[in-house]
Amino acid sequence: MEDQASIMQLLVSAYKANLARSAKAELECDGHFHEGTEDKNVKQWPSKIVAVIVITGLLWWQSDISQLQDQVGLLFFYSEFWGYVPLFDAIFTFPQERMMLEKERSSGIDLPMGLIFSTTFFSITYWMAGLKPAPGNFFSGLIINLLNVLVSQGLGLALGAGIMDQEPAITIGIVIVMFFLLSSGYFVQHVPKYISWIKYLSITQDTYKLLLGSQYKPGETYPCGANGMCLVKDFPSIKSMGLNGQTISLVALAIMLVVYRLIAYLALMRIGSS
Repeated sequence: MEDQASIMQLLVSAYKANLARSAKAELECDGHFHEGTEDKNVKQWPSKIVAVIVITGLLWWQSDISQLQDQVGLLFFYSEFWGYVPLFDAIFTFPQERMMLEKERSSGIDLPMGLIFSTTFFSITYWMAGLKPAPGNFFSGLIINLLNVLVSQGLGLALGAGIMDQEPAITIGIVIVMFFLLSSGYFVQHVPKYISWIKYLSITQDTYKLLLGSQYKPGETYPCGANGMCLVKDFPSIKSMGLNGQTISLVALAIMLVVYRLIAYLALMRIGSS
């Protein structure tokens, strides 16, 4: 688990040092967007995603059910990585000037590249990591991952449009990402009851739970001990989360998908009418 946490921290640092900084510089340069900025960002995305695909594929190469902790760590990585990247990328969607923002509003909000890159990332690393090859397992995991991207994008749009100042928006975004990460049930498995309610607000927690359900069933077993077999549902990293209650997590993400984008839309309507 410490290795997975180190990998996560490395990728977060790489994001802050490269994508976030370059996007921020482009937004602030001369106080407005330069022509071709969007094309430049699109060109930079593939190289970053390819690098993370290679790292992920090599680290989790052909894992199997006997390496259950590794597979669980990869599912958590999916939920976290494709939670914070779309969130911060969406924050940078909006320029700082109202005139440019109104132009952005009139053309609509469209972020297809996040879905394309996340689909590519998941599809390649899924097979490299040796997760279950059945079409049902793969496509359910892919759909969950795309839903995670859409919800995280919605939150980023809501922050960017609602706050209209990128420095505090980024700061709040970082706090929210850490909040989602720590309350996801992966690092802290015995959250005190007085604060356990926070997990219901975590995009990461709901995505992680759904991804676990896309791979494992309660009656499934894995090799443990000396030639023994144990139930997957009793594995510590899975037992604390549970394999039941998938519908609740799915409904929670669906509600957040609508609410966050509604907040972003209302914020843009307010600015457009002012």
